[in-house]
Amino acid sequence: MKTVVIIENEAVELEALVSLFEQWQKEINVLTAKEEKAAITIMSQHHVDLVVCDLTLPKTNTLDSFSLLTHTFPYVPCIALSTDRGTSAEEAIKRGASHCLEKPFVAEELLRHA
Repeated sequence: MKTVVIIENEAVELEALVSLFEQWQKEINVLTAKEEKAAITIMSQHHVDLVVCDLTLPKTNTLDSFSLLTHTFPYVPCIALSTDRGTSAEEAIKRGASHCLEKPFVAEELLRHA
């Protein structure tokens, strides 16, 4: 069974992402966190196959926290979600993202990289 960690602080977007992954695969374990440090704790306790991380989390230096996550678990693919064209996407890739998608994204595009 695959385990996906979704890092998203907006309840509606989190629910949509969880639903998308549960529809994609019936045998999937979806864990959620509101910020990267909570995700690191989760990932320390579970085998994780994929991380999906919103880069627009409030009250954090998201790219620094994102770097900590990707450097702590460099073997786990991480898809970054960004609302900023260009700079954030490029920076996320430099900091360890396997892919960076711009919001709003097409569900099939996210699942293609999952």
